[in-house]
Amino acid sequence: MTFLNAHRIPPRALHLSRLSDERGLALVVAMVLVAMLAFLGAAALLTSSTEMDIAGNERAYQEAFYTADGGSQLAPRVIRNILSDDLSGYGSAIDVDVNCLQAELLNFSGVSDGEGNPCNDDTDVQTTNPDIQATLTATGDVRVDVDRLGTPRLLPGGGVEFGAGHDGVGAGSASGGSVRHYQNNSQSLGARNANSLIQTRYRYVIGVSGGS
Repeated sequence: MTFLNAHRIPPRALHLSRLSDERGLALVVAMVLVAMLAFLGAAALLTSSTEMDIAGNERAYQEAFYTADGGSQLAPRVIRNILSDDLSGYGSAIDVDVNCLQAELLNFSGVSDGEGNPCNDDTDVQTTNPDIQATLTATGDVRVDVDRLGTPRLLPGGGVEFGAGHDGVGAGSASGGSVRHYQNNSQSLGARNANSLIQTRYRYVIGVSGGS
């Protein structure tokens, strides 16, 4: 009778084989964990970069808005000075196209600017040949276009009515006071292509300092 000898794996060899399989599985798990950590790190970096861009854009738009708002507050002062022939005190940071702005405020025709070009309010806007230019911040300038609205209007009334909030202009109205209305378009182009345009109206009352 012939006996077949069965091939039996030694216990030590079986143990080494299982250890090798476990090491291979641990390597795969480690690689998966490293890949996941790398993905999470990249996502966190992208999120942080996006948030920084959003914050930078928001800051740029706020600066543009406040610069444009400063231009809208500067325009009434310039209007008052032009109408009272007081053209001093602007400083190097403010550039006023005196000839064209005066023609706009007083409705003069046939007037040219300082370079000899005719003043034409149809093409002179806040972005092209503005009436007022100023450097109010380190990051952006403001340009203002002033438009006259309607014609001067005589105001009745006296000091009592003016003090009570009416349109009278006190002593000025007694000698023929009048009111003029102007629209100011103040625009600022700042960093990151930020663009802010503020439109205000200014009422200039002859005989009263300030206006409204």
